[in-house]
Amino acid sequence: MQSAPIGKKMINTQPPRQVPSLIKGNTALQLFTDRHNFIKLFAEYLNEDEQPHQKILFLTGDGGNGKSLLINFLKEKCCKRFPQEKWHELKTQSDEEVTEFIVNAPDFKPVPAVLLDFGKHPTGVSEERPQDPFYGLSMLYRRLLSTIQNHNYQLHFPLYEFACILYLKQNEKLTPEIMSQYFESSVKSAFISGIMTVIDDTVNSLPPPLITIISSILSQPIERLREHIDGNLTLRYLRGRALREDNFELLQDLDVDTELINELPRLFASDINVAMSKSNAPERVVLFFDSYEAFWKEQRNLSNILFFEKDRWLRHLLHEVLNLSNHRIVVVVAGREPPRWHEDRKLNISQEHIDSRQVLHLSTSDAKIYLKKVKNCLGSEDILHSQVSDKLIKIASVDNNQVHPFCLSLCADSLREVVKEGKDINLDNLGNIVKPTDKIRITVELILKYTDNNIKYAVDVLSACRAFNFEVYHRLGRELHFSSEQPDFDTLTKFPFVWKYEDRGQDWYCIHNLVRQLNHEDNNETTQKAHAKLENFYRDRNDVAEAIYHAICQDSQRGVSEWIIFFRLEMKRRNFEVCRILLALRKEMNF
Repeated sequence: MQSAPIGKKMINTQPPRQVPSLIKGNTALQLFTDRHNFIKLFAEYLNEDEQPHQKILFLTGDGGNGKSLLINFLKEKCCKRFPQEKWHELKTQSDEEVTEFIVNAPDFKPVPAVLLDFGKHPTGVSEERPQDPFYGLSMLYRRLLSTIQNHNYQLHFPLYEFACILYLKQNEKLTPEIMSQYFESSVKSAFISGIMTVIDDTVNSLPPPLITIISSILSQPIERLREHIDGNLTLRYLRGRALREDNFELLQDLDVDTELINELPRLFASDINVAMSKSNAPERVVLFFDSYEAFWKEQRNLSNILFFEKDRWLRHLLHEVLNLSNHRIVVVVAGREPPRWHEDRKLNISQEHIDSRQVLHLSTSDAKIYLKKVKNCLGSEDILHSQVSDKLIKIASVDNNQVHPFCLSLCADSLREVVKEGKDINLDNLGNIVKPTDKIRITVELILKYTDNNIKYAVDVLSACRAFNFEVYHRLGRELHFSSEQPDFDTLTKFPFVWKYEDRGQDWYCIHNLVRQLNHEDNNETTQKAHAKLENFYRDRNDVAEAIYHAICQDSQRGVSEWIIFFRLEMKRRNFEVCRILLALRKEMNF
């Protein structure tokens, strides 16, 4: 380490160590932990040929549970095909062993994969709008072509490309720059330029046979045309790609904004199905879709017509892919809630075609493994000794043996500055470094990302409940003035941060523990009002134990004193069931 004397002091002239963020980018992938069951399942989709999966793999879970990280890990580390003999051997092994082999496999066939994230904000450029029915599909198309070419395979989308040209041309958005994004080579662009000319000249009439069009456009005989384009657009080639003159005629007859735009997903699916049957196609292709819930954001009370219109183009695409029954096209979607595709009467995807899997929190043991990786990443042996690790896990815990992945990564990421500045860390100063309430608040903001003010207010009220059903929800709504009819209840309980509370029986729910914890620590005014209402509600029902819980949350000294008196009384009465209920409250007194 270099240093320079200044009087009697020495200062460090070496620049501070740059430590990458632990919650995004390549570092987050390096710290990826657990999810072995998902990795093995995904490997089955890619490698099983005898009984291939022909479903859409749909990953659900709370905000921050790691769905996006899982999808990125699958895309970057697990898109691999193995010889069938090796796969038969591999699939008999444990999930952990399969993960270890796949990640470190020296010999495999790479599987082309693309990712479309619906949660990405539009860049301002019209071509980068992932939710848009035209530009979202075109983003998928362009990324797929790029990755296919990088893997030295070939896929062609002639009908889809032609339909895109029609759409852009009719909407006066077709420019040389846009055109170059859609086609595989300058030769193809030249061909399409000719098609554009024909469109100009024959808008209201049917085109002559396609090969005659090409020849007349370029004003050269067919032999020279074949020489110029190296044979790629010969009649034989076009027929090999399942192109017929009537395909183009039908497309040109469609209204661009009401009919052609709705045909694009079908044309895309049809083209990729034909292309995947060719000898120069890959054995598998993976289409990843992330942040599915972003189609609606906070708009959950739309009519069915408006609700199902939001993602219609995507469902149309997936519906067509399913109808093709081509197991070589693997589709993985991630969203906070399970899809409602079976509810749409016009474009239905039945639940039997969806392989829905929930991405849960990390276990405590996996959280410890994650923090060991963090220690290696930070390059400091003393930064995360066992007591510090245990404390971080406790901060991020949402229940017994359940640790919130995003909250834990935020806590661990706080230690980067300590490493950068060379400071010591211990249990005494850990709270000042990590600032647990701040980390929980950031996590809760992510969990409640797609809630409007009405839902957020109801969540603040209901976070006072250890558990609630419709009766409790409806009464709180009347007394604290939020809409609380059955449709509102049904909408609320579909959110992933509303958990089923099976200890109370069917149709009982509770709010995510981190939300409840934050509202308690912030002394949330709305939540405190709800505690007062609930205390009175349960006293009226002679449910003293539940009333005591709400008394504790308002005034801990008053509530705990009553708990002690009531517990001693019930012990004398030998009412052990009530005593067990009171003892069960102790774990929640931290609130």
